Amino acid sequence: MVLHVSVNVNLIISNQSLPGAAATWADAETRRRGMGGAAIALSEYDFSGVPERELRSCVYYEYSRESAKVALIVEGLRRQWREEIPQGEDAVGKTFSLPMTFTKFTRNHSPTHDGWFLMTLAGRPGYPGASWRDLKTEDREVLKAFPGKAVEMHNVEMMRKYPMFIGDPEQDVAALGGMTLATWEATRIPPAYRDASAETRAKYLRSGFFMVNLGYAPGQIVEEFKKWLLKRHPGANKPTPEKRGRRSYRDRLNALGALRLRFYCRTLSEAQRLAAPLRTKEHGLFYSDRTAWNRACSNAVKYFREVLDVKETDLPIHFRKGWQK
Repeated sequence: MVLHVSVNVNLIISNQSLPGAAATWADAETRRRGMGGAAIALSEYDFSGVPERELRSCVYYEYSRESAKVALIVEGLRRQWREEIPQGEDAVGKTFSLPMTFTKFTRNHSPTHDGWFLMTLAGRPGYPGASWRDLKTEDREVLKAFPGKAVEMHNVEMMRKYPMFIGDPEQDVAALGGMTLATWEATRIPPAYRDASAETRAKYLRSGFFMVNLGYAPGQIVEEFKKWLLKRHPGANKPTPEKRGRRSYRDRLNALGALRLRFYCRTLSEAQRLAAPLRTKEHGLFYSDRTAWNRACSNAVKYFREVLDVKETDLPIHFRKGWQK
């Protein structure tokens, strides 16, 4: 699916990337694999020194480097920029409108999310060839908040299209007292649900009359509403999603490092020799045997699909089924 999306952003971008650098990234890595472990730089698998404040962005950046699909889309965006962005000293600091055409790559996020995510990557000339540790300080600074900002923009768009709560107190809407519930629903139903079937509407939307006693404190009213909601919400008994902490981000980075070492190294012993100095580092990559190493690589594939929200059949460009020996 190709999307034509206009996103209002204040984003620092660079036009210094070489034409074709992103499009040929996956093929270049495949060719480099023939050189064995000597081809992989320490910065590609040792993330132990990444500061805590950069962990989340580093995870998203490094896993984005694993996507041939994302790299191709980035190449297309850069091509559009070269053709459309004003050039020369007189263009510096100017505001301009630039609708971007790109292919949506996530399964569950909005086009606005994907647009911001892709444009931020495309604006860094080091992507995808440079690892996070090899990026310039100013590039890491620009990228520091990009996954969170993309999610924020997604949430704003979703709340606009699919609002969580709609309420019209009688004091604010003079005609409300004479309305039936059906009439009110017809006027207030979000546009995204107008063409939905009655079954779909019933699955997601609940309407009714309510009365709030303002003699109670806001916190007490919220607590009573929470009790009411938990009795009726179909997902009330589902476990709370796991929160990804700092340790989780480091696990993802170490698993990715293991995947890349397995891609380049012909044998497990070769990979273990390269990883041996990391064993004494805090947060350093270390897997004791073949089983643990292969488990880490399998987890990296799972993380790749989770982090980028891509298809269950998509694979990182540094994936290989196992060791040659």
